[in-house]
Amino acid sequence: MHQPRSWNVVCSSDPDHTFKAVVVVHNETSTGVASRISDLRRAMDAVDHPALLIVDAVSSLASIEFRQDEWQVDVTVTGSQKGLMLPPGLSFNAISEKALAANREARLPRNYWDWQDILTRNRNGFFPYTPATNMLLRAA
Repeated sequence: MHQPRSWNVVCSSDPDHTFKAVVVVHNETSTGVASRISDLRRAMDAVDHPALLIVDAVSSLASIEFRQDEWQVDVTVTGSQKGLMLPPGLSFNAISEKALAANREARLPRNYWDWQDILTRNRNGFFPYTPATNMLLRAA
């Protein structure tokens, strides 16, 4: 399949691989325009670019086709309020091993994008931040 020219230009315009990530919105809410993530991944692979592929899937997850593993998406960011049609307040990340390795090796100061604390604490069933308590229901 032919990739759009802009993706080829972006992917090949960084021959020294200085870009650390390509960030794209899968579906733009107000217009309904959907990005072809699989084509973007193919363009990145065609020039052997090591950047992480990060996708905003807030309005697309559960609404249109999205294949995290098949399309080799490194980070998917989504929320409860649009595609999943749930009340607002929850956010989800799906993270590849490649993204976790980059996170462990990164030396920039960060807080929200540092998954190590939450992954470590979740092993014992603890959530280290304020939960969206209105989204939790205890079954009797």
